[in-house]
Amino acid sequence: MTILPRWSNSARTLLAAWVRGKNLASVRIDGVTGWDSKILLAPIITGVLFAIAWTASIWAGLPVSTVVTARAEPQLIGAGHDVAPAGAAGYGVMVEVRGAAEGHPVRLDVWSDGGWRPEDEGTTDAQGRVRLESSDGAYSRVVTDVDGSREVVGVDPVTDGQPIYVGEEFDAETLSAEWLMVPQPDDGGTCTFSDRRAMTLADGQLALSVEEAPRRPCRRTGQRARLNGHVVFRAPVTYGTSAARIKLPSSRGVTSQFWLQPASPGERWVMDAEHEGVVITETAGTDSAPRVATTVNRVTDGAVQPLRRLMSPVDAPNDGKFHVYSVVWTPEDYTFQVDGRTIRRVESSSPLAPMVIGLATLSTRDRLPVDADDRTMYVDWVRVWL
Repeated sequence: MTILPRWSNSARTLLAAWVRGKNLASVRIDGVTGWDSKILLAPIITGVLFAIAWTASIWAGLPVSTVVTARAEPQLIGAGHDVAPAGAAGYGVMVEVRGAAEGHPVRLDVWSDGGWRPEDEGTTDAQGRVRLESSDGAYSRVVTDVDGSREVVGVDPVTDGQPIYVGEEFDAETLSAEWLMVPQPDDGGTCTFSDRRAMTLADGQLALSVEEAPRRPCRRTGQRARLNGHVVFRAPVTYGTSAARIKLPSSRGVTSQFWLQPASPGERWVMDAEHEGVVITETAGTDSAPRVATTVNRVTDGAVQPLRRLMSPVDAPNDGKFHVYSVVWTPEDYTFQVDGRTIRRVESSSPLAPMVIGLATLSTRDRLPVDADDRTMYVDWVRVWL
């Protein structure tokens, strides 16, 4: 797990590439030439000067355009059945063509197998803007013709986008010290409490489940008490994009959540109707029709008002695959996204910075699902861009 400071562009380029799981030999360093580049890179990797020359060839012939601008969005496109590095996720590119009329064609190419291939295309709106997408984390370029002249702009999803503040891939044997197991007491009708036995770190993913507690009965139900997988990331986050690639359980016998809540001392680190915060995603619906819900708990007239919405399965699927669930948090609003697509926007009522990230699977019914996958949330990675 890595928390990245706002260092120099060159240092951030190298560190961000490392967080992405990318070979440092393929990193492009802007603004570093000659002996400066040798001093900076020689201690890091042998033969890197050759790598810089090779990488620079990718960008050969891509002059700085005065007509076209392109900005990489965070890498949030990541639907799939298997775990995958965060740096492999796709990303959106916001393009603006100065002076272009509505309907102006623009193309996005990606670098693949030693050459450029077309990836996406679209036309500008009345403001000369268009959003295009790359399906993976490859370098890309924007291509368009303006007044008979070919304009080309290169895009790097790491160095040309927002800085990465948190990068957690869950590749280590144990959780980093920034992740805190919540000491949740017995709670609710099924006597649930947090326990490490309901958390597994293996195969590049964090599994948070609900299990029966051995030799611990629940007086309310007469059955065994429950163990919950429940953690928070205690380093506070502020305005930006918080995202996690998650595979949600389909059973309604448990509830899995990914949320933000104020980083106030003494909190129980749970999200319910009495706490301000944002539920970025949680399981909902029925066993036969699993759904996803989002919630904003905001203060109105001195009381917390939950604004919950059950999302369309088309916009926010719970289909047994990994998806990237995220929220873009600004002083004005919260924008919820799934795999980079906006599904909901809610105005905020009060400034809440900073907040902490929470992840949990909680018990909701007397009977637990028999299949472990039906009572487990799998988290592939967590990232925060500021």
